Amino acid sequence: MISQPRISKRPGIQSSDAIRQFLVKAGEVYGRQITAPLVSIWIEALASYRLEVLEGLFRQVVANCKFFPTPADVLEPMKKAEEAGAPLAAEKKWCDVLEFCRLFVSPDIPIPARAPKIGERTMTAIRAAGGLLWIEACSRDDLVWAKKAFIESYMAWDVFKRGEHLLPDGEAKKLLAETAQRLVP
Repeated sequence: MISQPRISKRPGIQSSDAIRQFLVKAGEVYGRQITAPLVSIWIEALASYRLEVLEGLFRQVVANCKFFPTPADVLEPMKKAEEAGAPLAAEKKWCDVLEFCRLFVSPDIPIPARAPKIGERTMTAIRAAGGLLWIEACSRDDLVWAKKAFIESYMAWDVFKRGEHLLPDGEAKKLLAETAQRLVP
């Protein structure tokens, strides 16, 4: 055999093993000494990703990076792909909301118990768009603006969720959480 099979095709190999193998190869390619602390940092940053995902990301790094990469360099293509897909996910969710309104929302009848549950993220975006009753009763012109508000709110959710742990634990964080709970119906 001229070359070994792909890492993901070898039985019993784990993400941490693949990361170590990549670092050895990257050390050779970029002329960098690989130390135990460096390996530990990389494993901590990347071990939660599936082996197949890491394998593809590592190939891209070797093909595109001019200098020894960081874990952020490895994850960058995946984050770009997620960001590119976010508007499509928001658009699909908007279509789901319109269908929900068509099937279950009426100004005269409460939403039936058999209706599917709406998640917190989607409900927040619905409120930003004016609420279910507003969306259901919107004119075509107003629906364009409701959709815009919905999609902006839906996409902003990830940004706000990433920063939710920035406030250190303490009295201020506790007070803010309690206030938020009282404000959300």
